[in-house]
Formats: sequence, structure tokens, C-alpha cells
Amino acid sequence: MTDKVKAYFDSFLAKILRGEFEDQNDVVLFIKNGENSHGLPCYLRRRGTVRTENLHQKMKTSIGSWRVGAETGHMMLLLLTCYRFNVKSQIRRCGAYDFGHYELHIIDRIQNRVKELFNIVVWLRHKNMLYFQGKKDFILVGIGPLCYDSQYIHLSDTPANVLKGDYYFIAKQMGLLYPLLHIGSREEIYIFTNFMMQCPPKATMKDFEELARIFKTKVDGIRIFPKLPTMLKSYFKSWERNAGMRSTEKSMDSEVDALLKDLFSTRISDKLEVLPPTHEVLKQINANMNVEDSEPISLVVPEEETDFEMEVEEALMVYVLPVQAVAQSVYIPSHNVPDPIDLQNYRCAWYPYCLETRRKCKGRVMSECQFLGY
Repeated sequence: MTDKVKAYFDSFLAKILRGEFEDQNDVVLFIKNGENSHGLPCYLRRRGTVRTENLHQKMKTSIGSWRVGAETGHMMLLLLTCYRFNVKSQIRRCGAYDFGHYELHIIDRIQNRVKELFNIVVWLRHKNMLYFQGKKDFILVGIGPLCYDSQYIHLSDTPANVLKGDYYFIAKQMGLLYPLLHIGSREEIYIFTNFMMQCPPKATMKDFEELARIFKTKVDGIRIFPKLPTMLKSYFKSWERNAGMRSTEKSMDSEVDALLKDLFSTRISDKLEVLPPTHEVLKQINANMNVEDSEPISLVVPEEETDFEMEVEEALMVYVLPVQAVAQSVYIPSHNVPDPIDLQNYRCAWYPYCLETRRKCKGRVMSECQFLGY
């Protein structure tokens, strides 16, 4: 053990003896409940809702349905959680001054200016951060560099030029060329699926390590990002579940097709007309109809079209029957055939009960129709 490490633990022990890492003395947070099979004491933990859950609740209420990016979340974590918690802990446990707010950088500037002008130190117990020489680019809380293996990622102090926004911020904070992101794009899913199709049914950690090296070679910073083996292993669980569901669905396609074929075949009747009625059929229907106050149905045939009947039969060879025509054995023409209207006009709101146009009956809505309005 070096002298530096020994000094660190001595300082840590001194803080423990001062009670800086203990809970409040006037509140019982742990109650002994018995002993386990090894003779060790077991305690009931009665800490309740921790500060982190309380913060998340307030953030959810204030942010709502908005989305917070990586940089905003990082700053909120530092300012709202760590910094304010440290200020409050110093006041409660270390006897620091309570200024009634958390903007201690203003107090630091006031104390420093008074010392420069009058050579007087006000607030003797206050720790002025202006006199603290911190380590540059040292990140203790939030998004920061970790111990990554260089065979899976690209280490770099400057992120790639293609990165923008939160991607650039994450890569800068982590000291990487490209940020580490979970599988999300189609290209990444395609690489993962193709690799897993060539692996044994149960992928091992060596397979994930090899796949992570493949991702490193295909990184572009736009659609494909580096991955760690542990990230690929966690994604494999959901991928395996979804792949099983897709294979089950594919195996049922033939059965579903056969069932639909049986259902639709029972709805087809031999008595129904396969083709729509032609000009001769309409004549026969008009001759057999004995409906009072009804005019015979006619099919308007242009004089220049001499072979109109043949063209209709050829153009309408496919006749799709409606769903409700199962019990219908003959063709029943519609008696409500209104005259066509120009493109600058509209039907009445009571259509098809009112066959007039809006200009004539004023039927923009049902209550304004002059004939059927109420």
C-alpha cells in the first residue's frame, strides 16, 4: 500500500468518525429482525422513499410528456441531485453555514472579494470552491469515461465530425470517437440477426464478443454505433423472444389460409350471377317488374357506340359480390338513381332521402333543408 492510498483511507476513516456517512440520530431507520442461518443479524430497512425517487417524481411532474436529452439530464443530475444534496448534507452534518439558498458560488465570490479588499475572512467555516484546484476533465457524477476495452470501441479525445447534439456530448464526455448506444436502427438489427442466424441456438459470451468486434468495423456514426458484449447479451433476450413469435406466426400461415378459404367458400352460392347484368337482362327485369309508381330502368347507350353491350361485358368480367348478397338469387337494380351534378355543387345533407342539391334545398346541414329540415 502506497502512502497516497493510505492517506486516502485515513481521510475516509476520519469522515466516518465524524458521522458524515451516518443517518440521522433521532430517526430509527433499521430495526433488528433476527439472525440468519449463519448467525448474522438481519435488519428491517425503513428508509422509505429515497431522495432519488422523490427527484424522479418531481422531474416527471415538471417535464410531463416532453423528452430530456443526455446533456440536459446530465446537468439536472449534477445541479438538482448531487450539488444540492451536498450543500444540504454539509449544513445538517458538518455544521456549514445555511445561507437559505443553493447558489454558493455567489457566496464564494463575495468572500473572495472581501478578502482581497479588506484582508478579512468572513464565514470562517465556509469552504470556498474558488481556492479548490480540481482535476481538469474529471467527471465524478453523470456521463463520464469508463474502463472500456479498445477492441470494441475507438478511444479519442475529439468525437467524430458526423456527430451532432447529444451524440457529440456523450462521445465527448466518455472520451470516445463514437458513443455507445443500444441496438435501435434497421442496419444494426440486420447485422445482429444475420450473425445470430449463423450461431448455435444458445449464444455464448464469446459470440457476443465477436459480434461486438464486427460492430466496431462497421461503425459510421449515423446508423451504426459501437456495442459492448454486455449490451448485445441484454438485447439477445428480447430478440430471441420476438424471433420465436415470428416463427410461430409463420408456421401458422398455411393453417390460417386454409381456414379463410373454408370460410369464404361457404359464402359463395351457385345461384348468384357471376357477371353483372347486361342490357338484355335489364330489359327482362323491366318486363317482369310490377311495382307501382316506378319507372322502368334503362341503360343509356350512346348512339356512336354500336357495340356498347359487348364492351360492357368485356370490361366487367370480374364481378365481386357484396357480403350481404349470400341469400340473393336474382339481381335487384337500384330505384334511387339521381341525376349527376356538376363539380361546383354538393348533395343535400339528407341524401339519399333528399335528391336535391344544396343550392336548391339549402341543405348544408340537416336542419337547414327546406324539404326535410326540422
